[in-house]
Amino acid sequence: MELREYLLILKKRWMLILVITFITTSSSAVFSFFIIKPMYKSDISVIIGKVGTDGKSQPVSYDDILMYQMLVKTYSGLASSRTVAEDVINKLKLKVTPEQFEKMITINSNSDTEFLNITVRSKDPEEAMLIANQLAKSLKEVSISVKKMDDVQILDPAQLPTAPDSPRPVFNISIAFFLGLAASIVLILLIEYLDNTVKTQEDIEKLARVPVIGIIPNEGETTEDKKLISIKAPKSLVSEAYRTLRTSIQFSSFDKKIETIVVTSSKQGEGKTTIVSNLAITTAQSGKKVLLIDCDLRRPRIYKKLGILNREGLTNIVAGERKKSECIRAMDLPNLHVITSGPIPPNPAEILGSIRMKNLLKELKEDFDMILIDTPPVLAVTDAQILSTLCDGVLLVACCGETDRNDLIRAKELIDKVGGKVLGAVINKASKEVKQYNSYY
Repeated sequence: MELREYLLILKKRWMLILVITFITTSSSAVFSFFIIKPMYKSDISVIIGKVGTDGKSQPVSYDDILMYQMLVKTYSGLASSRTVAEDVINKLKLKVTPEQFEKMITINSNSDTEFLNITVRSKDPEEAMLIANQLAKSLKEVSISVKKMDDVQILDPAQLPTAPDSPRPVFNISIAFFLGLAASIVLILLIEYLDNTVKTQEDIEKLARVPVIGIIPNEGETTEDKKLISIKAPKSLVSEAYRTLRTSIQFSSFDKKIETIVVTSSKQGEGKTTIVSNLAITTAQSGKKVLLIDCDLRRPRIYKKLGILNREGLTNIVAGERKKSECIRAMDLPNLHVITSGPIPPNPAEILGSIRMKNLLKELKEDFDMILIDTPPVLAVTDAQILSTLCDGVLLVACCGETDRNDLIRAKELIDKVGGKVLGAVINKASKEVKQYNSYY
């Protein structure tokens, strides 16, 4: 994928990015300000030095300095010992156990120096200061009692903390913001990776190896609309997309005149009936005499789209019960004629593959400039395959974000297998990002 495609993916799902980032940031703010109790930190530094028990300084050699540097870790262990902890607890009358006390203190030592840094954290700032100072004193007293030497000298007494050490709201909120942003982007890319549906013109052309000759925007009529978009809003963007599709069909073949076209899809619900109906209207508006045939003899819908009855139709003609002139219905729109499916038969595939059906299409081609045929989905039944061998070409409808890639490939293979010619594909319900990405718009 190119960088532009990644940016379009993120733009398409910007709301998800916003929601996840807002949740992580606001959660961090709530925890930092209202849930996490503030902790205060107080520090004290001591130096491990050589002072006699009489309080007088003793001469210090280089070897002594090296020795005390090595002893810093020993005093670090002594400072965190249970003996020192109990001494501090008893003298300050703290209501904590030695184990809890141990979690409150941090001893930092550097073997290259004689310094020992003691840090105490507490919910009470004054308690943190008192514990730090007393810990240094207790360490000094224990050192004298054990080693008989006053090796511990307080360098910087602990001070009263003026501000909590944690939580740090600004820091926490900033981290939560960037983590939420990164997590949302990763989630969106993962969703896109796991989504196996077609979304762009490039997807269809690479997978099915057919040109995309039409892109129908996702701004068309709903199921509640009584009129098709080409009639209801002839100047809309969607109607213009159908006119573009009509023009593309005219130039889809230079070797043979396109007079009969099958419009199908891989599965049900991808909008093939809506597309063939609007295409028939648009073609009729251009001045051509058009016949729309509903060859979906299992779930016919053309009559519902056009708001007409379906008492007699194709099955009556093929069965010899009615003449074709009796079942061809002229619509209010000039140049547009319709043959509905008629009564649903028990053997649709046999009817569509019969000699009578083949002869009927030949006769109809003499009377009409363009014949558009609606069929069941390719993967559901063989009807579309059968009709593809009787017509000049096939339009394969793919619904943006809904048609599975493997289904599209399989549908194209099934049509090719019987010798049908796919003129091109039509992307239905194209999102704004698809329109921007493709040069059609």
